[in-house]
Amino acid sequence: MKLAIIAATGGVGRQLLSQALAAGHDVTAVARNPARLPHDVPAGRPGPPGHDPGDGFLMRHAGVRIAKPLFGKVYQDLAQMEDILRESGLDWTILRPPQLTGKPLTGHYRTAYGRNVRGGRSIPRADVARYMLTVTGQPETIGQVVGIAAQLGQAATGGVGRAGQTVVSSVSSPGGGEL
Repeated sequence: MKLAIIAATGGVGRQLLSQALAAGHDVTAVARNPARLPHDVPAGRPGPPGHDPGDGFLMRHAGVRIAKPLFGKVYQDLAQMEDILRESGLDWTILRPPQLTGKPLTGHYRTAYGRNVRGGRSIPRADVARYMLTVTGQPETIGQVVGIAAQLGQAATGGVGRAGQTVVSSVSSPGGGEL
């Protein structure tokens, strides 16, 4: 599959880039600083400078109760961005992860359509990247907002969790191979 990865040198972007290349996808990476990309990755034209609030110190270490008042404008901007995306006529899927961590890929996470995951506190960037690749082969996610968060406590065996949350483990690529 042909993929364009925007912010390919960011926390999730690096994970997504690595996993997409390993899965054999044809990838074009878009980054503000293409020099930070692996030498074998074609770079797209960089966009205007910006900041991902999910990568900031406060978002990594402070609770939402602190971050939301401090970054109220950012949350307004995110809501406006989602509205623009909904009205764009494009096929889209929005993922809403909680605190992003640098922990390694687990392949175990929970998702919830149309809302954030209840009790979702954090998730490794590598698992968000894994799920991003997974939804490219799931047409039912088009036009959906999907909350995603790490498993609570122990590894899941799959199935549906509390309040209709989908528990995902051992994710496979659309072609049947492990991502």
